[in-house]
Amino acid sequence: MDEKTSLIIKFISSFLLSFIVSIVTNKIIIKIFKKYKLKQVEREYLSTHQIKEGTPSLGGLAVLLSTLISFFIFSTSLEYKRKFIVIIFGFIFFSLVGLYDDLSKIIKKKSDGISGKKRLFLETLIVLYMLVILKFHVVDFFDTKIKIFSSSLYLGPIFIPFIIFLIVGSANSVNLSDGLDGLSSGLILIALLPFLFFAFHSFDILLIIFLLCLIGSILGFMMFNLHPAKIFMGDTGSLSLGASLALISIYLDKVYILPICAFIFIIETLSVIIQVLYYKKTHKRVFLMTPLHHHFEKKGIKEYRIVSYFWLFGIIFSLISLIGGLL
Repeated sequence: MDEKTSLIIKFISSFLLSFIVSIVTNKIIIKIFKKYKLKQVEREYLSTHQIKEGTPSLGGLAVLLSTLISFFIFSTSLEYKRKFIVIIFGFIFFSLVGLYDDLSKIIKKKSDGISGKKRLFLETLIVLYMLVILKFHVVDFFDTKIKIFSSSLYLGPIFIPFIIFLIVGSANSVNLSDGLDGLSSGLILIALLPFLFFAFHSFDILLIIFLLCLIGSILGFMMFNLHPAKIFMGDTGSLSLGASLALISIYLDKVYILPICAFIFIIETLSVIIQVLYYKKTHKRVFLMTPLHHHFEKKGIKEYRIVSYFWLFGIIFSLISLIGGLL
C-alpha cells in the first residue's frame, strides 16, 4: 500500500471512528440521564421551551471524548508541533470549564451554573497560560502581528488582549447560539468546513485528522440533537467548539476570515449586547427576546425553520470566508 492510499484510509477511518464513538457515547449519556433522572432545567421565561425540560445536556462530553479517542489513535505516529498541542489544550480545558458549568446546573437543579464572571476568569486564565507558558502565537509572539489577506497588522501592546478577546469571545458566542435544536451544532460544523479545506490545502496532516475527528463527533451528536432533540450540547460542547474554531484560525494564520465564517455567531452575540445596552438606557427592548433566534421564536416562526434559515446564511458566509481565505 502506497503512502497516499494509507493517508486516505487514515483520514476516513479517523472520521468514521469519531462518528461511531460519538453516537455510542451520546446514547450512553442519554441512558444515564434517564436512569438517574437527571435533567436540563429550562429557563422559566422560555414558555415554549418547557417541553424540553428533562432533556439530557452533556452532549458536549460525547463530542470531547469521541474526538480525542479517535484523534489520539490515528495521530500516534505523527510529530506534534507545539502550536498544534495548544489547540488540543484549549479544546480540553474549555470543555472542562463548560463541564464545570453544566454539572453545576444539574447539581443545583437550576438553569444557571457558575457565574458569568467566574467563567470568564477561568477562560481568560486558560488563554493567558497558552500565550505565556505554552508560547502560543499567531506568527511571532515577539513581533505581535496577525495576517490580514496579503498584509500583516502589528498589534503591539494590544496583542495579548486581542487574542484573549478572540478566543474567549468565540467560545461564548457559540455558547449564546446554543438555544434551538441543532442550531449551534450545525453552525459550528458549517464554520469549520473552510478550515478543513485550508488544512488540506496546506496538507497539515495533524490538523486534517483533528478536524475530521471533530466533524465526525459533531455529526454523531447531531443524530440526537436535531428537532426534537434527545440531547443538548451544553456548555461543555459550545465553549470548547467555539474556542477551537478561534484557535484553528490562529494556527492556520486565517484570523481575518473568522468573523466571516462565524458571522451568525457574531450577530447572535451583538443582539444580546444591543438589547442590554438599549434597555439600560431607555427601559425598552429592540428585540422581543435575545439571542436573536428567540426573537424569531417570539414572532411565531417554527423552530426548525429558524434553524434552517440560520444554517443557510451560515453556509453563505462560510463560502465567502473560503473565497476570502484564498485571496
